[in-house]
Amino acid sequence: AAPAIAAQPSSRTISPGQLTTLSVSATQAASYQWYQGTAPSTIAPVGTNSPTLTVSPASTTNYWVRITNSCGFVNSTSATVCVLPAINAQPTPRTINPGQSTTLTVTAANVTTYQWYQGTAPSTATPVGGNSSSLTVTPPVTTNYWVRVSNACGVIDSTTATVTVVPPPPPQITRIQSAFSLANSQTSITANWTQPTQAGTFLVAVLSAVVDPGWNDTFTAPAGWTHAVTSEWTNVKLSIYYRPNNPGARTAETFTISPGYHDMTLYVLEYSGVMATNPLDKTGLTGNSTNNGYVQTGFTPTTAQPKELVITALTTYTQTEFSVTPADGYTEIYDKYMLYHLTTAMYEKITTATASYGHGATVYVPAEWVGLVATFKAANTN
Repeated sequence: AAPAIAAQPSSRTISPGQLTTLSVSATQAASYQWYQGTAPSTIAPVGTNSPTLTVSPASTTNYWVRITNSCGFVNSTSATVCVLPAINAQPTPRTINPGQSTTLTVTAANVTTYQWYQGTAPSTATPVGGNSSSLTVTPPVTTNYWVRVSNACGVIDSTTATVTVVPPPPPQITRIQSAFSLANSQTSITANWTQPTQAGTFLVAVLSAVVDPGWNDTFTAPAGWTHAVTSEWTNVKLSIYYRPNNPGARTAETFTISPGYHDMTLYVLEYSGVMATNPLDKTGLTGNSTNNGYVQTGFTPTTAQPKELVITALTTYTQTEFSVTPADGYTEIYDKYMLYHLTTAMYEKITTATASYGHGATVYVPAEWVGLVATFKAANTN
């Protein structure tokens, strides 16, 4: 007698990454061959000679089995393993000032539709937005939002993200976020902001690179950025760029170097409380072909006002590290090396008095080095 199926493999629903086992019950069975797809397609055989098949498909997939003996074979029906959506990154809380907009985002897999809601999950009383993984809102007061992601297999609800609306504080200089990138053998370098920039804030970048002597290497900043100061020696180049009153919603900054193919480092920072027009005040720079274990950033003339943002940077043509004494009053933001020929450190200070600014640092490997300093005026000098 030919084989006969007593119980067909049944469909089921799983979460991404979850294992599930399909099974068939048959009589007069000598061998089993499972296939991915819809019966009777035999293009994609899977599994072994077994009445069961354990699978973990990345997306919704059909399976079936052919049961054979010497008298013939019988095909099962197709069983669908339906894969639910999965949220990989939840929408995060944000804090804004009245009238500001902010964008909430969710990262999810196996999604066909997104539906955002105002309120606390799982309340669906107030749907908002469109079928998108992001939602831009301008709530007048503190408001909760969440998103439901779905496909043909089912739905998954995100956690609730609170957009807190607070009165704007006095415009004091405050660092909001920072990001960095390292690159080698490229003509450009990109730093990705951890979150989109806020409109009206001040952006500053420190870019360093190993340069080729005599090649006249050129840095090019993104549109809207302004050069503040550059320090350059035979093998290394270091620059500070800035962008006041940025339009917001920036997610990345890409700087280029021509002709390229160099070790590079890039650090970008976002500040509030810096003057929106003509913020650059004073700059300084220095450098040398070697050092005795102590290097400097250069020193500025006396600043125009007491409250300013001071950005300093040091680069040396070797793999090492810098150490600034606490008495200098500078916060080290960044101290990294790229391969064997470039180490860059950056420092921050928010001043309270008019003065000349800059500092020195201990460097642990004597080598060619350059340093620079730039100060930027506060929006509120009180």
